[in-house]
Amino acid sequence: MRVFSLSIALVLWGSSLLHAGYSPPELIRLFSNHFHSQYRAGRCAENIRALLSHAHAQGLDLSQSQVVHIQNEGFSGFGMVNAEKARESGARISDLHSRNRYEAGEANWYYHVILLHRDLVLDFDFTNSPRILPVKEYFEEMFLREGSSDSIIQMNIGRQTKLDDYWLQVTSAEESLVESKGRRVRLKDFLAKIR
Repeated sequence: MRVFSLSIALVLWGSSLLHAGYSPPELIRLFSNHFHSQYRAGRCAENIRALLSHAHAQGLDLSQSQVVHIQNEGFSGFGMVNAEKARESGARISDLHSRNRYEAGEANWYYHVILLHRDLVLDFDFTNSPRILPVKEYFEEMFLREGSSDSIIQMNIGRQTKLDDYWLQVTSAEESLVESKGRRVRLKDFLAKIR
């Protein structure tokens, strides 16, 4: 029955979760459940912290998980982190059943926080539904493929500029629960090490 349930989840979440065999189904299920029920807009760090706290309380193995803090340390985009597929940041959905809802679109943040489990990214602010992608695919869609959103205002910073200006602070999930500082790496160097 458990294998059947996982198969249904994989079909529902689409091909992007084919890589989910590398991630504990419990962590994916927890992320999916929290995506709508526990999400707080503008609180990326708190959303990830709450997910980790729940995972820790349930005894899930977080040894393969890392918290990634993304910041723009250059002058591009006025020092903001420019995302292309941010949750509820695009054009208004004109469906009668979707009052005050918006497509995923472009957004600018002072910083952003995501959870990395092995080679998969869990991000509460990536699109309007729980999508889990491998690291390189996630960074391409969320930050590097510009002009891919339905946003009214588009800020084209440039792929290479983002690769150079965006810095990541990577901390193990377990250490992040006690506010430890992690290693710092430039986005282009981080992605170069990913298979």
